[in-house]
Amino acid sequence: MESRPLRLAPDVAKAIEERLRPLSGKKLEQAQDAILVVYQSGQQMTTEQWIAAYESAIITALGGVSVAA
Repeated sequence: MESRPLRLAPDVAKAIEERLRPLSGKKLEQAQDAILVVYQSGQQMTTEQWIAAYESAIITALGGVSVAA
């Protein structure tokens, strides 16, 4: 991920942390890359929409495998 921290709403950050917690190595890197793409999209979304977008990106990056929350 980029060198400076992402500026996320607390609820969004918490949801992402929960999804990333069980990951490590290459899977974690892939998920982080996907998160960065969503973060840099510049979209205007509600908190729920951001969480859904990040979750979807993580699942896609992992080849369609859901991450247990």
